[in-house]
Amino acid sequence: MGIIIFIFNIILAINFITETSIQNLSEKVDLTLYLKDNVTNTQVEKIINETKLLSGVVNVEYTSKEEALQKIKASYPNIYESFEKYDLKNPLPASISIRTKSPDYHQSIEDFFKGSSLSTYITNISNKEQSSDQEKSIISSVAKNLKKITDISHQIIFWLIIIFITGGTLIMFNTIQMTIHDRRKEINIMRLVGAKISFIHLPFIIESIIYAVGAVIFNIILLAILSNQISIDGITLQAFSKNLNLSSLTVFELIITIILAICSSTLAVHNYLKKPVA
Repeated sequence: MGIIIFIFNIILAINFITETSIQNLSEKVDLTLYLKDNVTNTQVEKIINETKLLSGVVNVEYTSKEEALQKIKASYPNIYESFEKYDLKNPLPASISIRTKSPDYHQSIEDFFKGSSLSTYITNISNKEQSSDQEKSIISSVAKNLKKITDISHQIIFWLIIIFITGGTLIMFNTIQMTIHDRRKEINIMRLVGAKISFIHLPFIIESIIYAVGAVIFNIILLAILSNQISIDGITLQAFSKNLNLSSLTVFELIITIILAICSSTLAVHNYLKKPVA
C-alpha cells in the first residue's frame, strides 16, 4: 500500500510539473487580433477596453502598423529590405495581442468577438454573416495544441487516481482477508460464544488503520530519500515540492487511506461472517 501511495505521489508531482510548464508556456502564447487599415484610434480604444473586461484576460497590448514594421526591421531585415525593394511601403496590419491565464479562455474570447460588432474591425475573425468556407480564427495552432495537451493530462491524472484508489482498496481487502484466514478459529469461537458483530469487526478495523498509517509513513520516508534523486531538466522533485502544501496533502492522503482501509476491512469481515461456522 505504501508503494501504491508513493507511485501516486510521484505521478502527482510529475503532473504538477507538467501543469506548471504548460501554464508558463501558455502565458507566452497570445491571441492576436489583426486590425483593418481603416480602424480609427477611437475604435482601437473601444476594442482594448472591451477586451480587458473579458474573463481570463491578463494583458492587452496594441501594436501600430509603424511599430510592427520596426519590429520586422529589427528581427527580419531581409524581409524589410524586400518591402523596400518592391515598394510595398508598409503591408503589415496593426494588431492587438491578448494574453490569458490559460488556453481554456481562448475559445470564449474568440466566441465573444465573433458575436460582437467589433468583428467588423478585425481581419482574422469571422462574423456571423460570413459563410463557413470563410471561417477564420484568432486561436493559433500552438494554442489549440496546448489546450489538447492540458485536457489529455487532466484525463490521465483522473484515471490514474481511479486506478490507484481501486488498486489500494483491493490490496487492503486481500491483506485483511489473509489476516481473517489466519485467525478464523478465533473468529469462529467469538461467533459461537455470541460476540457482537461490532466486537468481531473492531480488531480488524484497528489493524487496517495501522496498515494505513504505516503505508503513509513508509511513503513519506521513500519520498524523503528519493525526491533528491528524481529530477526533470536538472530540477529535483524536492525543489518543485516547495510549491505544494505538503502537510495538507499528507493529511488528505492519510484520511483517504484510513477510510479505504476501514471500508476494505469492514467488507472483508462482513463477507466472512456470512459463511456458516466451520
